[in-house]
Amino acid sequence: MRKKLIAILVLLVLAVVVQTLLPLLSGDLTVASPFLALLTVLALRQGKLAGVLWGAVLGAISDAYFLPFVGFHGIAFTIAGYLLGWIGNKVVIQGVLPLFFFGWGAYVLDAAVVGLLYRMLGLPLPSPIVVLVLAGSVITALLTAGLEAVASRVWPEERT
Repeated sequence: MRKKLIAILVLLVLAVVVQTLLPLLSGDLTVASPFLALLTVLALRQGKLAGVLWGAVLGAISDAYFLPFVGFHGIAFTIAGYLLGWIGNKVVIQGVLPLFFFGWGAYVLDAAVVGLLYRMLGLPLPSPIVVLVLAGSVITALLTAGLEAVASRVWPEERT
């Protein structure tokens, strides 16, 4: 249990460091989401309940970084965490390539939910939204694969 907690803390610190450094490298607009990448890794490894809880927590942290409106990413991350946790309980996932695709899909789902919430409230969306979503999904998928590579080294093996 202690090794698992340390592994989660290492992954969380990596996500915070990457999220803090991304605006320094790319300017004001950050399209990648290291917290969503972390959610993908944690939810697939820990299941539905943990996916929902991590989704709510990481979504709230992501809202603090990204948006002036609290709750948009929180809702999207919670939905994504549930779906990823459900998939993680049903399918055996090995290697970083499947995590790349799950990270990509989670980002697209997050963008769709946040975009829908924006439209429902009558808020304007960024104009090249498709380009931003495509770029962000690929970068987030790469971050997911990287976090999975780290997680496979520091995460204790599950004994069943």
